[in-house]
Amino acid sequence: MKWYNLYGQLLSYQRLSEAWLKVKANKGTGGVDGINLSAFERNLEENLQQLLSDLKAKTYKPMPVLRMYDGQGSWDIFMVSVFILVDTFLCA
Repeated sequence: MKWYNLYGQLLSYQRLSEAWLKVKANKGTGGVDGINLSAFERNLEENLQQLLSDLKAKTYKPMPVLRMYDGQGSWDIFMVSVFILVDTFLCA
């Protein structure tokens, strides 16, 4: 697949739907927007159609990433980045 075809691959309802199923199977979590799997799934068809419209119009903008730091002592601190749910399955 050529690099210029990559964006075109996203512009498919079927691909977005498949990506949604992958994120759901992996029990994806929400980020700074507070939307979780069950909230997104309540209006799944509308949410996927809206996302597809935004992608086609090139108006979709990813949300900021939630960064959390975790660790017990001063030497084992690590950062965890949590994307919003939609950004997660756009990467799937």
